[in-house]
Amino acid sequence: MYNGFYSQYETELNSAFSFFAAEGVTHLILDLRYNSGGSVSTATRLASMITGQFNNEIFAKQQWNAKLQVAFAPEDLLNRFTTTLGNGGGIQSLSLNKLYVLTSKRTASASELVINGLESYIDVVQIGDATTGKNVGSVTLYDSPNFRKENLNPNHRYAMQPIVLKIANNDNFSDYVNGLATRCVTKLEDLRLI
Repeated sequence: MYNGFYSQYETELNSAFSFFAAEGVTHLILDLRYNSGGSVSTATRLASMITGQFNNEIFAKQQWNAKLQVAFAPEDLLNRFTTTLGNGGGIQSLSLNKLYVLTSKRTASASELVINGLESYIDVVQIGDATTGKNVGSVTLYDSPNFRKENLNPNHRYAMQPIVLKIANNDNFSDYVNGLATRCVTKLEDLRLI
């Protein structure tokens, strides 16, 4: 079960994958039923831990509005599979070709990104309910001179998080505003594990 894509926990997540590799894990069930999302970079790193054989291939493509899209260098709009964590540590990968993912109506954003991004490369079997349908990303803007977290205005405790981009997989699929539909069963109660 993975409940949130937070960069400060990437080392712990990677340690779990090191344990899986040491135990010889060849199949993985990723429970994202209660995961409403988080960091796109962490989602990319989780996908890299699950696979490993697609290093530097395109995992996801950011689609900003027409004015901003041309302001970025093309490479800056791509999220690529990687072999390193945000802190520079090496990623432990399982090199899987198939992933089982448990989903619910609460599965959103970066969780959906993992499913959609991996579907360009491996067999992803989604089990449960259709997901939320949040195929977009946001940035956090703080009340500070550069809109970042440093030099915050001490009189304000709020920030804004506008939706600024849409995210597609390597096949350019990003149209899942109604959620990602399951391929297996629609109710977890119908799943029988032997």
